[in-house]
Amino acid sequence: MFEIQTNTYIVYTLTSLCEQKIFSMNLSRIVTKLREKGFKRFFLSILSSLYQKPVIRNITRLIAPPRKPEKWVFLVGCYNSGTTITQKILSLHPDIQASIFGREGVHYTSNLPKPDDLGWARMWIKCKDHMHIDEDDNFRAEQVKKDWRILWRGKEPIFIEKSITNITRMKWFDHHFKNSYFIGMTRNGYCVSEGIVRRAQPTHAPAIFEHQGPYPIEWGAMQWVEANQRLLDGRTDVKNYMEFSYESFTANPIPILEAIWKFLDLPSPEMTFSKGILKISDLSVSLKNMNDKSLANLGEEQKEKISPVIEPMMDKLGY
Repeated sequence: MFEIQTNTYIVYTLTSLCEQKIFSMNLSRIVTKLREKGFKRFFLSILSSLYQKPVIRNITRLIAPPRKPEKWVFLVGCYNSGTTITQKILSLHPDIQASIFGREGVHYTSNLPKPDDLGWARMWIKCKDHMHIDEDDNFRAEQVKKDWRILWRGKEPIFIEKSITNITRMKWFDHHFKNSYFIGMTRNGYCVSEGIVRRAQPTHAPAIFEHQGPYPIEWGAMQWVEANQRLLDGRTDVKNYMEFSYESFTANPIPILEAIWKFLDLPSPEMTFSKGILKISDLSVSLKNMNDKSLANLGEEQKEKISPVIEPMMDKLGY
């Protein structure tokens, strides 16, 4: 009964918005309007859930105007490498827009395979064949662009996307998304391995038929190695690429941010960093290195298990 009442209220609200001609705008402006009306996170969550449904996306395509950003920025790295906080920080620049819904772009299109489709949360190495996209698949690329075009307001020239699985198809994005820029992030393999197994486990079939419960620590290590190998391979396949480490970024983000603004040919806003608080213009965000906490969560036996798995890649990355 609650679900029926909630859905009825959603339909009533969206109908009201249509009567106000808000739907002649794009969806991000609808979100802004809802925020102005005081709905904030509740309705943003509802709209996010709705737009994850293919039928809603197909309807929205008929309404949203065709447009593309001047530049696509893909923030790539392994799970638990700090890409989420970094995307938030980069989107503080007035010329950069991240998804209005906050979630990764793969959740708002049916044309980018993701491990979650098969129940493999944070573990795409278990379904690498599923992740594959033919390099010459332009049709799929155009569909993704149509699905994503309402995720940004349109006034910012740069759209930043940070779906973790983008690391498996950097060359494809570079080929089909005009003016693509890739920013790679690396992080200590012990910390990433710990974070993966702590935060994820299979969610549904067919993954749970192969494994139930928390992942073995070795799986987290193998996922980290494979992701960083894709990063090393991918950076030679794309035209515009730069990278930095989570450790250097959390220690002092200012020089790295200056390099990113230059990489993207953007003016540098006023920035300060003191006592873990980063300020960009009049906006601020907390930034802290969480490696010590992750390492403390790892037992000596776990470290011994993954050491031979990750150490060769740790050496390659300069750890």
